[in-house]
Amino acid sequence: MLTLLLIVSALTIVTIQGQSITSFETGTGFSSCVGYCYKYVHINASMVITGKSSKTNHTDYPEIHEAYPFESSQFNQLVELVGSIEKWKTVNTPIGCPDCYNQGAEWIYIDTDGQPIHGVQFEANSTIVGYETLVENLRALRHTFIH
Repeated sequence: MLTLLLIVSALTIVTIQGQSITSFETGTGFSSCVGYCYKYVHINASMVITGKSSKTNHTDYPEIHEAYPFESSQFNQLVELVGSIEKWKTVNTPIGCPDCYNQGAEWIYIDTDGQPIHGVQFEANSTIVGYETLVENLRALRHTFIH
């Protein structure tokens, strides 16, 4: 199980269609693996928090968190890729069969104005129709920040 890491900081908040996106989280998980089975990044307008954890072997693979600065202009680009937050909230989840047959799962959560986070889970290495560019950009950020 992932540990929720809460960071309080001065955020640049970007408003689209009356709602402000305050953060994104994207990650992958594989239920049948050895090592760091769950990897994610939490992104806000000023920083990226990464996390890695093991499903079972916490001694050899302790949970790891790291923080990196992040440019607000890059955050704004992600927000623009969402477009309408109301449309995002209509995406049915899960998409396909995430982590069935040990293929892995991916997720994207978007936090708005302190409202409940709306997350979409989908099969690893697939995409979300209508949000392909968002998925690609978030995937690239995960690969950049998680070592």
